[in-house]
Amino acid sequence: MPTALRHHRILSASTAAVLTLAVHLLVMRRRQIVPFGETTRGVGDYGPQYVPFHHALSQILHGSEQIGLDFNWLSGGGVAFLPDYTTYLASPFALMVGLFPPSQTELALTVTILIRLSVAAGAMSLLLTKLTPWVTPWATLPFAVTYATSAWVFDIAIYTPQWLDGLISFPLLCLAALWCREDRRRLLAILVVAEAWWSNYYTAYMASLGAALFLVLWLATTGVSWLEGLRSVLRFALTGLVGVLLVAPLLVPTALAVANGVPYGRSSLGEVTPRSALVRLLPFTEGVMRTPALAVGTLGLLLALAQPFCSRRPLRQRLVWTGGLAALFGSLLWLPTVMAWNVFDIPNGNPFRFSFVLTGFLVLTAWFCVQDGRLGSVTVLRWPSMLACLAGVGQLMLLTRLANQVQEKQLLIHPSAISAWSLRIGAGVLLVSLVQLRWRKIAALAAAALALLSFVETERSAYFIDTALRIDLGTAPAHDPTARNYQTLASRATSQATWPQGRVSAEAWPREYSWMSYNNPLLRGYPSLPYYSSTLPLAVSETLQGLGVASRANGRMLIDTRDPGLDPLLAVSVRGSDHLLTQTDRLEAFAMVRAVGAAPASAAGLPRPARLRNDLLDEPVYHPAEGIHFSKEPRQNGRLTVGVGETVVATASCAPGQVLQLFIDGGNGLVEWSDASGGKHRMGSFDRRVLTLAPAPRGAIRLSGRSPAGISMTPGGLACLDSSSLAQQVSSMETPLIDVDGASIHAQFAQPIRGSIIVATTAQRGWTCSLDGREVPVEPRSGLLGVHADGRSELSCSYHTPGLRTGLALGALAAILAMAYWWAGRRRDRVRAAATRAEGD
Repeated sequence: MPTALRHHRILSASTAAVLTLAVHLLVMRRRQIVPFGETTRGVGDYGPQYVPFHHALSQILHGSEQIGLDFNWLSGGGVAFLPDYTTYLASPFALMVGLFPPSQTELALTVTILIRLSVAAGAMSLLLTKLTPWVTPWATLPFAVTYATSAWVFDIAIYTPQWLDGLISFPLLCLAALWCREDRRRLLAILVVAEAWWSNYYTAYMASLGAALFLVLWLATTGVSWLEGLRSVLRFALTGLVGVLLVAPLLVPTALAVANGVPYGRSSLGEVTPRSALVRLLPFTEGVMRTPALAVGTLGLLLALAQPFCSRRPLRQRLVWTGGLAALFGSLLWLPTVMAWNVFDIPNGNPFRFSFVLTGFLVLTAWFCVQDGRLGSVTVLRWPSMLACLAGVGQLMLLTRLANQVQEKQLLIHPSAISAWSLRIGAGVLLVSLVQLRWRKIAALAAAALALLSFVETERSAYFIDTALRIDLGTAPAHDPTARNYQTLASRATSQATWPQGRVSAEAWPREYSWMSYNNPLLRGYPSLPYYSSTLPLAVSETLQGLGVASRANGRMLIDTRDPGLDPLLAVSVRGSDHLLTQTDRLEAFAMVRAVGAAPASAAGLPRPARLRNDLLDEPVYHPAEGIHFSKEPRQNGRLTVGVGETVVATASCAPGQVLQLFIDGGNGLVEWSDASGGKHRMGSFDRRVLTLAPAPRGAIRLSGRSPAGISMTPGGLACLDSSSLAQQVSSMETPLIDVDGASIHAQFAQPIRGSIIVATTAQRGWTCSLDGREVPVEPRSGLLGVHADGRSELSCSYHTPGLRTGLALGALAAILAMAYWWAGRRRDRVRAAATRAEGD
């Protein structure tokens, strides 16, 4: 390739990136999104997951004793972090958060989002110029920008930054497929696959399927023999396999974590109607997370619709690419193919996350519409004929009319904007087609003006989509410019808790925002129990729920609330009186590591959480309540459900000095009671598993269901907590010297321990422990990490991510295979070159 042409390609790709950046900055400026205002991007999981996880990565990059790539002491009482890294952070762009101070994580994440989108446009520009190497690369600009500003970006991905790596991966993997077709750049192709799967395995899988389809369609329309086509496909498959195996050190542990993670529960793929999907091809439509986002702008859509009618291109090519596009569109409508796109699993949320592949094919098809001749040998770009443009405009008008007629709950449509922009763009396309018959240069200028008009449409459509999303999903509270102050408060609370001897916890945000605050320990940087992750181990969730920690989302959101019976057992020694930790209370709690004797015998009839808590102590502190009676009989399994609008009256009492606690399984209800002095009290069960009824009830306790599912009580339901006995055991406890070093915890007792040693973290798979330097088996106690001491005094426990060693072995094997494949290819090239020279002689 001539050096000048290569420079033009790089320069045009860079220009596409800059134009994309300009469009997104205009959208942000109009919406007053940070840093142009105080509106956060916090729609969906952006606020509760992506900002906290990126802040965690920032802490790792700046150095932290509380979190590392292998283990995270900040969340869930201690959990593996590598699966979270792979799922939320494994991207070269995410590393940029290390360039910003931790207090500016949201700004850093915004920068990475904009860079990802710009790189996606540049990658698409490189792919388009690769497909037409003998035409000016500057013509790719509107198509590349359209790809990186599609409705999929604004509707789904921009609030889930990791998916944007899939937007980059699709054109790069298509380039890798073309290199496999040419049997060149073998090692680079493998590295491209590896980078895609490292960045985000979920969307990389979807992009890989799209690139495979692209290669098949390209081979079918470029005059390649069946044998050579089969070789190209096999080379791409081998390249993909080796590239994926290179990332095995991340993928294997993450696959195991997902397999052993909390299931999503009741999710449904649902179905999208052909009418809804067709309408979503248009800008100014929004599917409130239930329909596919397919719009690539009116100009891109019109050219894609006109492509089958471009008679200057061979009929076979038009039919094959139109058929491929139709097949992709049909995959949205058939549940088996939707399942295949989603790795044969029912996703939690929008099931059409793969639609970025379809938008990529729409852009490719639109690009083919302005080419003259057979694919692979195009030397001239030419605007489609008047007949083709009329056919495209006619189809666009039909879609516009359909958008004016469809009225579905899962669709938000701006009919007047659709009609207005359809007329403008349609008229512009016809005008360019008419002008090109006599004035080619004027037609080129008119086409450029049309592209700029299309960018304006994109900005207007993005504003509509963002507004509709915020109305339907809600957003996090306004951007907080004093994040550094909050981190200072968290650091002060952590010191107050004398970490690693004790933990910190705080109430969730106000009710309407509560689910957005479950990763606040990650966001602020203090060791605690709340945690929200798609890779949360089921064993961790079940252990903490079993002890009485509340949860949502089928157990993927762990919620810590004030509980005088559990706080001391989980080493919560400082609790915030508010969610900001501006006010903190010092609590008497056991240390993170402590010695305990044999589990005491619990009385019959106690709720399971109360029994599990007793098992963590030398002496029981929970006792059955006296005089328990419910006005409604529990079910045969002992569980009592109070339906919405229903009220159940209960009576129970405790011995003097004890506190009555109500244990529930879930739902939302209201508990009302009166104390001995006649004072009336009420407490909601929202985001709680244990309600402490203090002051002690006198007489009836009224339970009312408030959610559709009502409120359900644990079998047994009520128990009495002997707070004085618990406080006495805490005060008599020996506090060892405790040290936390990454994924390891060490404790040194003054005297040899008889009985067991408990660490206030869950006994998840991956822990190994030793006493006085000799490895001992892990013996969980109520699900917490424990060992039998047997007269020893020094405990050391280390966490090793399950599957990491297998992944490292597979990654090393893949590296060897990659080098062998590269060496064999180079040797084959030398043999061919020698044979060619011999024939020439």
